[in-house]
Amino acid sequence: MAGKQGDSLGGRGIKRSLNRRILRNTTLNILILVVICCVIMALSLQSLANNILLDSLQPMARQSAKTVEANHPHAGGPDDDHCRRPPDEHGCRR
Repeated sequence: MAGKQGDSLGGRGIKRSLNRRILRNTTLNILILVVICCVIMALSLQSLANNILLDSLQPMARQSAKTVEANHPHAGGPDDDHCRRPPDEHGCRR
C-alpha cells in the first residue's frame, strides 16, 4: 500500500510539472501573438491615417491656394514690392 502512495505522489509531481510547462508555453505563445497583432494593427492604422490625411488635405490645400490667389492675385510678382517697403511717417505702405 505504501508503494502505491509513493507512485501516485510521484505521478502528481510529473503531472504538475507537465501542467506548468503547458501553461507557461501557452501563455508565452499568446503573448507573442498579442505583440504581433499589435504591431500589425499599429502599422495598419498609421497607413490608414496617412491615406485619410492625403485624401482630405490635398483638396483643402488646393482650395486654400485658390482662395489666396483670388484674394491676392499678384502674390510674389513684381507688384508685391510694396509689401516689403517700410511704412512712411503715417504708417502707410505705398
